[in-house]
Amino acid sequence: MSSREMFDTLLQPMENLLLNVIHGKVKNREISKEIYHNVIVLGLSKFYQLQDTNKFPAWIFAITRNEIAAY
Repeated sequence: MSSREMFDTLLQPMENLLLNVIHGKVKNREISKEIYHNVIVLGLSKFYQLQDTNKFPAWIFAITRNEIAAY
């Protein structure tokens, strides 16, 4: 399985939760989608750094928190 496929597999069950968390903070659907897109791009670019895929949920939530804060 490629890194991209692994990333997508790990992300898929969390997509709605991440979008809801983002929307809960920014209260705007379009901005939420933009932040989510940034999370995906950053996550994909840094995925090689993740040593343990069991830590993916905490790792992707940290990226999400940082992207919300950057907004």
